[in-house]
Order: sequence, then C-alpha cells, then structure tokens
Amino acid sequence: VVDLVGATDMYLDNYFQRTLSEPTAEWDNIFTPAKRCKVPLSIAAGQEILCENLLVDDDGLLFDYPTFNPLWKTKASSRYFYAAGANRSSRWFDRIIKVDSKARKVTNVWIKDDTYVTEPSFIPDVRNAIESEEAGWLLSIVHTQGSKSSQLLILDASDFAIVGLYDLGEVIPFHAHGVSCLPEKDLQIGVSVASRRCFANP
Repeated sequence: VVDLVGATDMYLDNYFQRTLSEPTAEWDNIFTPAKRCKVPLSIAAGQEILCENLLVDDDGLLFDYPTFNPLWKTKASSRYFYAAGANRSSRWFDRIIKVDSKARKVTNVWIKDDTYVTEPSFIPDVRNAIESEEAGWLLSIVHTQGSKSSQLLILDASDFAIVGLYDLGEVIPFHAHGVSCLPEKDLQIGVSVASRRCFANP
C-alpha cells in the first residue's frame, strides 16, 4: 500500500512571479487529490495498480510537503502525518493539517486569516517518543499578508495547541526542503558567503 501526493507538470510553474502575481492559484492544474494505491508485489499479466482517494471526505482539500514523526514513520503502526494544505479558494498554502492515515481523515487543522505557512517540520519529544507517535512539536515559518515580519509557529503535534509564536523581525520567503537566504542587498558589503544569514526549513 502506497500513499502519495500527485502533482502535474504545472507544479513548478506555480513558483514563478508571473503565476504568483495572479489573484488565485489554479490548484486543480497543480495537484491531484492524495491517493492510496495498492501495488502488487509481483506484476503478473492482467494485474493493475489500483488507486483511490486517500481521504474519505476531502472537502476540496489539497496538500503537499507531508512530514512524519521520524522515530515512527517506518513502523507499521505509524498512524499520523502532517502537511501544508490549501483548498481550492486558497491563494497559497494557508493551513497545517494532521491526517490519521488509518481512518483516512483530517483530525486537526491550524489556520489563520490571510496567513500562509511553510512546510512543517516534526521535532520529536524524546522523553515520550517510544510511547506516543504524537509526542512532539511542529515548526513552521508563517507570514500574514501586510506584515513586515514572518513568525515561527510551534504547535503541539498531539492537539495543535499553540506552544509558541515568535516574531522573526523580517520576512522569510516561502521555502521547502532546504535553506532560504537573505538577498545580497540586505547584507553588509564584504560579508563572506560563509557568513550569510540563512535559515533552514525551518
């Protein structure tokens, strides 16, 4: 059994300025709903890979950048994953979701008006890691439209209670799977590349 998020060939186009300047995102041209596929261990004549929607009731929800408790994700008993989400009226990824993969439904959502999120990262609470898959925190850099500063959001992974929301003093651009660095114009002349102010995700 394989769970996956499908993207079209328009996915990367969504990150260019010409697309970002549009008032809405064409989500249906970017993503397909998440799927659960059954892949035969050996492909015999006539056998097919069968796929169906992962979520029982998706309500137009699309998501990407799924993440897991790294201490649990390879266990057969692992149940939860987390992701940056949007619905078809969203301008950009505007919520963090928690999905119960066994029940195939969203159990928790963090969303704030006019606020966009980056890929969440799961930080396990090693004190309870053996007993609870949900023991830990989610970190995401969020930005509210019109604000001159991004914020670091910390959520309790078990119930999505806000543990902390810290002002970062400047806008951190959307980023995923890597590092975001401040533009050269924001750096003092003569500062070496090695000392550039860069931010991992998050």
